[in-house]
Amino acid sequence: MMIKNLLNGDQTKMNNEVKVEIKKLFKEIMDDWLLQVNYFIEVGSMDPLQAEQKALQKYRSWAKQLETLLKDD
Repeated sequence: MMIKNLLNGDQTKMNNEVKVEIKKLFKEIMDDWLLQVNYFIEVGSMDPLQAEQKALQKYRSWAKQLETLLKDD
């Protein structure tokens, strides 16, 4: 895992590299979020609020899985 490898290096460099990686991941998540909402609206015939709630459920599930993985490291 890249972030785990960064923890072994220089603290300042690690902090900057981790921040860059987090920003990239955040952008990917937000892009995917919009795709998920649009998918649920178009394919699932949901109104925008339902689509956002459905996508939020999915992301909460992923967040719990990620939290579990990070605890294991």
